[in-house]
Amino acid sequence: MRTIAHLDAVTPTTDEMDVVAAKFDIYNYCPTLVIDMFNMLTGGTLTSVEYMQQQCIDNIDYEVNVQSFLEKVPSLASSLSGSPLEQVFNILELLANGETGDDNSNSELTLPIFNNNHEVRKKVKSIKETVKSLGRRSADEKLLLSGEISYKLAEVLRASDTLDKLGIIDTSNTMIADSTGEYCETRPIRGFDELNLINPIELINPVNYLSYRIINNESHIIERYRKEDKLSFITLICDVSGSMQRDNKMNKALGIIFNIIKRVQSGECELLFSYFERTCFDWYHVTKDSDVTSIWNAIYHTSFDKGGTDVQRCIKEAISKSRGVISTNKQLIVINDGQDECNLTLPDLDGFKLHSFILDSSNYNLQKLSIASGGTYRNHI
Repeated sequence: MRTIAHLDAVTPTTDEMDVVAAKFDIYNYCPTLVIDMFNMLTGGTLTSVEYMQQQCIDNIDYEVNVQSFLEKVPSLASSLSGSPLEQVFNILELLANGETGDDNSNSELTLPIFNNNHEVRKKVKSIKETVKSLGRRSADEKLLLSGEISYKLAEVLRASDTLDKLGIIDTSNTMIADSTGEYCETRPIRGFDELNLINPIELINPVNYLSYRIINNESHIIERYRKEDKLSFITLICDVSGSMQRDNKMNKALGIIFNIIKRVQSGECELLFSYFERTCFDWYHVTKDSDVTSIWNAIYHTSFDKGGTDVQRCIKEAISKSRGVISTNKQLIVINDGQDECNLTLPDLDGFKLHSFILDSSNYNLQKLSIASGGTYRNHI
C-alpha cells in the first residue's frame, strides 16, 4: 500500500526474510515494512497520498509518516554493503532501540520497525519448520499426525526428535547368536582358535600367508543371529498437574510420550501408559494392533490442570500394574516437574530400568535410583 515494487524486482519471501534477519539477530520484525524498504532499494516508488486515503482513511497520518521514513531509506543504505535485503535488516538493526524498536518520543505514531509480539513470531516460525519437516517423517509418524498443525504440535515433535538424537531409550530387538539365524554379520577373525569358523577356501592358502591375513584382519568369519521374539515393554507415567503448563513442560512431556507411541506404531515395543496426580488415572495398554492414533489423540488432548503429585506412590502403582510382563527389556519412564519424596530402592523396581525426566526441576533420589537401574536421568529436553 505504501510502495510500488519495480517491475524487475523479485519480492523476498518470508522464508528469505527470516534467513537474513537471523544474520542480524533480528527475530521479531514487521514484514510489510521490510518489503517497503526493499522496494525503495530496488527502484520502487512511493504510492500517492490519495491512493492511501482510499485504502485506510483512519490511519493516513501514520502511513504518511512511514512514507517519510521510506524516502530516506536509499540514503541510509548508501554506506552499507550486502544485498538489498541485507541492507534493509542492517538499517533495522541500527535503528532498533530496545527489543521492540519503539522510539522514545511522545508521539502516538511510531514506526513499525518491529512487531512487538515476539512470541507470536516465534510460534509462527516453529509451525513453519514443523510443516517443512512433515515430508521427512516416517509413515508411522504421519499416520499419528492426522490432526491440526499448531505451535503445540511443533514443540511436541521437537521434543520427540531431541529424544531420538539423545538415543537414551533403547527399544530395538536384542540380537542373539544363532548358527541358523537369518541375520548375518562379518567380522575379522580374532585368533587361530576360530580357524574352524573361517571360510574353507582360506585354508588352501600357505600357512605363512594365512597367518599374515589373520594378523592383518584380512580373514573374516560370518556370524549369524536371530532377533529376540519378545518386544521391549515400556511403562510410562506422566505428571498432569497444572504446573506442567508452565515453561513449555507440557509439550516436552507430550513429545516424550509421542516418541514412545510412534515406536509402538512401528512394532518396536508395547506401552502401558497413565497420567498421574497423587494416584495414576486410566491406563492405556498400547500395542501395534491397537487403535494407536485414537489413543494418541486422547493423550494429546488431555488437560494438564490437576493438583499435587505423589511420584513414589505412582511408581509403585505402575510397577504393580506391569507385574507379570515377560520381557528382557522392561523400562519405566517417569515424567514429573517436582521434588516429590521418593525412597524407593533398586529391588522395588522389580527388574525395570528407570528413566526419569524431571523437567526444569530436580530429584536427587530419583536420579540415584535411575542410574543404579541402568536407566537415565534428565531435567531438560
